Amino acid sequence: MSLVVPFLSEPTNIISSCLIQNQVKNFTLNANSGNDTFSIQNLRYAESTYTKPIVIVLPDTKEQLANTVLCSKQASLAIRVRYGGHKLFMIIDVMNLNNVLVDLESETALVEGGATLGDTYQAIAKSSHLHGFSAGSCPTVGSGGHISGGGFEDVFWEVRGSGGGVWGIIYTWKVQLVPTRYKKFRSQIKPHLEDDFYLSFFVGAGLAETRSTGISAIFKGFYLGSTAEAISTLNREFPKLDIAEDDCKEMSWIESVNRYLDDKGYFKAKSDYVKEPISMRGIKTALRILENYKISSDSIPFPHRVGNIFAIQYLVAWNSTYNSKNDVYISWIRNFYNSMTKYVEKGPRTSCVNVGNNDNNCKKTESNT
Repeated sequence: MSLVVPFLSEPTNIISSCLIQNQVKNFTLNANSGNDTFSIQNLRYAESTYTKPIVIVLPDTKEQLANTVLCSKQASLAIRVRYGGHKLFMIIDVMNLNNVLVDLESETALVEGGATLGDTYQAIAKSSHLHGFSAGSCPTVGSGGHISGGGFEDVFWEVRGSGGGVWGIIYTWKVQLVPTRYKKFRSQIKPHLEDDFYLSFFVGAGLAETRSTGISAIFKGFYLGSTAEAISTLNREFPKLDIAEDDCKEMSWIESVNRYLDDKGYFKAKSDYVKEPISMRGIKTALRILENYKISSDSIPFPHRVGNIFAIQYLVAWNSTYNSKNDVYISWIRNFYNSMTKYVEKGPRTSCVNVGNNDNNCKKTESNT
């Protein structure tokens, strides 16, 4: 590959000239102008208080992607694939590289790095009603970051590394499809529950599915089988839930993975893995924090491979009406997270690499403005 290299001084001039001369035309300079949301799902990172790149590039082809990387080197700019930084940097947003090519003969799919999980699921479902791909439940999550981070599931055991951006920019993944009747999930609530179950447990205030105010708890999950079998197993393992037929809905694989489509909003999340059951004292600590916070109605490097019995995600979300209280919400969830330290895995404290807990290096300081 040959690269045309301009001889200029300012990073913005160097990068813009290099991109144009190498046929990369879809980019935005000076992202502080506000036109920088693109594929951002958490609108907090579009706020002016966060460090912004000097350029956002949206390559349309593999060749443009490669030339963008080379141009960034010429301009001495750090590359972030939707990630922040303290020094001058550029963002390569791969949202336009979102093709998914399904080959039923080999039962594989080529998934470009910018395709979301939802894009991937839809393409597979359009090609076959008998095949699926086991990954995350949030369709807006990018497949490139999800797979390179290992996801939550053992299906990504062979993906070795420390998350997105470590090796470089992933252009395409080749993934193995599975017959939907064999697709299995790992239980995140009860480790010895059969693998055909996937269960998540939500506890908090203001949960969308509840009609009352205050603290509530909700179980959500999937089962690869009949309603009768699911009810029988769940009522045996969790008798106090008293699951009834009205609590279940039989659906196809693609219907099940399309149930979590949400609008963009503001949120802050943290995560933990747990290897020993949380004591009643720990549960009461969490409930006390939630009850005291009244939300207005208005062998490889992944720590989650061995020994964890479930994962916890701490999350607070809000809309633009309450964005003036941004700092209050973030302070609350940090305190909540710190209060749970003694009850979760702490040797060292671990979580999924795709759910970052490090709050450092996020906001501007006087030294880097």
